[in-house]
Amino acid sequence: DFSITAYSPFRSVRESLMVMLESFAEHAPNDLHLIIRIHPLDPGVTPWLSVVRDFEERMKIAGRIHVTRGGSIDNLFESCLGLVTVNSTLGLRAVCSGVPVKTLGQAIYAVDGVVSSQKLEQFWHEPNGPDDALCKLFVNTLAAVTQIRGTLYGGPGLVHAIRESLYRLAANQVNIPLPVGDLNAPLPGTNPS
Repeated sequence: DFSITAYSPFRSVRESLMVMLESFAEHAPNDLHLIIRIHPLDPGVTPWLSVVRDFEERMKIAGRIHVTRGGSIDNLFESCLGLVTVNSTLGLRAVCSGVPVKTLGQAIYAVDGVVSSQKLEQFWHEPNGPDDALCKLFVNTLAAVTQIRGTLYGGPGLVHAIRESLYRLAANQVNIPLPVGDLNAPLPGTNPS
């Protein structure tokens, strides 16, 4: 996974998972449970459930780690105490939902106050949550400077994303600073349609 090898101290997803699991086994309260969500685009080459079960058995923490593929993220966020990730975009969605997040790698949203700056062993006990005002400011800035409307997954959203990308490139409207004072104001020269 390029996002792991390029933007973290880890050589693989497995290595990052082992660091997190070992920290959980050694430092998390005994009544805390961990849910591991397999990435929706994971090709299934690594048998993650077996990897986790072997670890649980070795560390004698059976029954505290749960592995899932898919499911509602919003339902998970409603009941979780925090999220540990390397640099997944899921972390940004979590902080926007008020969930404390600890990143183990480089993530664009890994800003003190947006994510926790605690050590992982502290995060298991009392995770620092995101500052709501700072999160809103960060997300608005990110949206204005780096994002376009649309999707890469097809349909009308893909057509819109291509149209908006071409417009911004042709109009030299890439990475325009935010207007001072009004985060909700449209950017100068943006295509409203």
